[in-house]
Amino acid sequence: MKKIIFIAIVLLSFGVEKTFSQTTNTGVFTILPNTEVTVTKEFQNNAGAYLVNNGALYLNHHFTNNGTCTFDSQINDGTTYFVGTSMQEVAGKEASHFLNIVFDNTASDITYQLKNSVYVYGQVDFSMGIIYNDLFDGQFIFQEDADFINASNSSYVNGTVQKNGDTEFRFPIGKDGLLRSASISAPADIQDEIQATYFLENSNATHPHDLKAGIIDYVEPNEYWSISQQNGSSHVAITLTWDENTTSSHLLNAPKTSLHVLRWDGTQGFWVDEGGFVDEGNRSVTTVAEVSGYGVFTLGTIKEEHYLEGGLVVYNGVSPNGDGKNDFFFIDGIVNFPTNSVKIFNRWGVKVFETQGYNESDNVFNGTSEGRLTVNSNEKLPTGTYFYVLNYEVNNKTVKKSGYLYLNND
Repeated sequence: MKKIIFIAIVLLSFGVEKTFSQTTNTGVFTILPNTEVTVTKEFQNNAGAYLVNNGALYLNHHFTNNGTCTFDSQINDGTTYFVGTSMQEVAGKEASHFLNIVFDNTASDITYQLKNSVYVYGQVDFSMGIIYNDLFDGQFIFQEDADFINASNSSYVNGTVQKNGDTEFRFPIGKDGLLRSASISAPADIQDEIQATYFLENSNATHPHDLKAGIIDYVEPNEYWSISQQNGSSHVAITLTWDENTTSSHLLNAPKTSLHVLRWDGTQGFWVDEGGFVDEGNRSVTTVAEVSGYGVFTLGTIKEEHYLEGGLVVYNGVSPNGDGKNDFFFIDGIVNFPTNSVKIFNRWGVKVFETQGYNESDNVFNGTSEGRLTVNSNEKLPTGTYFYVLNYEVNNKTVKKSGYLYLNND
């Protein structure tokens, strides 16, 4: 049976002082399992004080932590409830560590102002109320295996969320009353720390949409996500979603097979294609593999006639002049499908190149006839149009693609 305690009953026992405007912990305040404690006024945990929640703590007003706020990991119990009908601040000079949190506040304006660092180790229940940390320099951090439920347009984090550890995660982020999650696959290392923020604005001013590589046709103008790695070196797959409330009509009306995840490549200074597996039921697009970098991401469309199953893109112009551009027959993404073969024929059907395990570095066609395939092997082939045949394994089946490439060897 749960014990229900109002803070006024336990003031002297736990070193807690109460004034008309706030409750202050100056000592060690431990909430035992199966015990409920309700604080109706502002609660301040002073420097040097300990707040240990192994039961249920209901906070009806502001919470300021300048000491230690934690739980007993051996007991592995304890839920903190931020409840009420007016705005609540979560502030203080020291980070607060919670096992479980329930946000359930019905204030109509800014519900929660997060002004310090909050670490969650168990579960967050986004029942009601939006947590604003973008305006108040707060940090919301999910530790390894931590997760959440019930995120919606009525309850999410308006700002940056960080996920630590090596588990897959969906970020409960959004803006202006709209939940706009982004998801990552599981990082390789438990030390990885990845942050995500959603922006309901046009990225064109800082990341020009006319600067785009390869087969990209259109860059979403209404919204984007920033996904950055704070610690670690793992690469992850990324999932973004579309929504009628935010996504442009151009993207909403485009063939869903043309939707891809795009990333701004800061080093090269243009948008690059990270591929896309579309899940229409969940209105989501997932990169075909782990992304090649972090930064700004959004959705876009590609020119479908150049796109192959599995996210491959064939660049059919070859000019091996040593300038670092189109120096070989480039099949973007082929390294993700090592079981492959490439054959190239000249206009008379004579095979001039053949290989297994084609890649993007040392096993490529660079305009030279290879091996025993032609009389003039290991010599530059003449400028002109050639015919390629590509076979590769994807999703336990063989895909065959043929087409033309143009070689400029002058």
